[in-house]
Amino acid sequence: MKLILNDKTEVQIQAVALDHDKDTELAVLHIRLLYKGFDELEAIFSDPSLTQRMMVREPGIEDKAYEGYTGLKSITKEAGGIFEVALSQDEKPIREQMAALKEAQASLKEAQAAQAEGLRSASEKAEGAARDAEASMQAARDAGAAAEASERAAAEAKAEAERMAEQGGAIDMATYSAAVMVARASAQAFTDEAALEAKAIYCSWEDLAGRGFVAKEAGYKFTYDNALYKTAQENITFRPQYVPGEGTESLYTCIDEAHAGTLEDPIPAAANMEYIKGRYYVEGGQIYLMNRAGMEDGEGIVLQHLPSALIGHYFEIVP
Repeated sequence: MKLILNDKTEVQIQAVALDHDKDTELAVLHIRLLYKGFDELEAIFSDPSLTQRMMVREPGIEDKAYEGYTGLKSITKEAGGIFEVALSQDEKPIREQMAALKEAQASLKEAQAAQAEGLRSASEKAEGAARDAEASMQAARDAGAAAEASERAAAEAKAEAERMAEQGGAIDMATYSAAVMVARASAQAFTDEAALEAKAIYCSWEDLAGRGFVAKEAGYKFTYDNALYKTAQENITFRPQYVPGEGTESLYTCIDEAHAGTLEDPIPAAANMEYIKGRYYVEGGQIYLMNRAGMEDGEGIVLQHLPSALIGHYFEIVP
């Protein structure tokens, strides 16, 4: 049996055995060998460069490596010129291994926590998407019902007008006014796209401001300067001093005239409009790209000023 030292020196040995030091809990390697002198053994096994890595080679058995046994505990001489060398494992590699293990465990724990958070976030997003989808479907159903009611009211008003005209009499203005009122109330449930097609039915801002109307729900639609707007908050009181497009972006949002927002079909810019990152807008014949840093594509924000006043902040000029 041979003990091959770290410098490839070979030493004939009789046996090796492992145990642990009760005080330090470190492993101790015992090597039994027949040798000539104590001093030579001490010179070999007290040199950490030689014992840092040792290999035991025995015919018919796979080589076995012993690493880190650099602390010479004792050399004991027995009868017949046999010596036993006791080498303790260096504590530093153990500490390093333990530190590495703790670091790996901490990294694994962080990864597991991140994975759990990711799963939780994905689950919440999926639930939110399901709720949004259901809300959209319900809104579509409500809008459809409101549209039907509005159409019925308009048809009834038209029929009444035709009937009165056939009879040569005047139109019953009370009936007509009631029909218009019902149609306007029903039209508040329209989607923005449908509302744009029926823009003429909505009350004007001047009318609402003149009578101090209170829009209890956000999204109440009205017209101003031939454009369609909707309220951005709940419980908005229409007052003459709160004019759309004049520092009232927190109150009103301009609804776009159903342009695609592409380079070929840019959206006409307006004050107090909701601008969407990644879409194109046109103002005075100049096209602008909404490209606000820090915003995600598709994310919107209502802006009081026009693109020409916000170049370098929210918009960039398209040559």
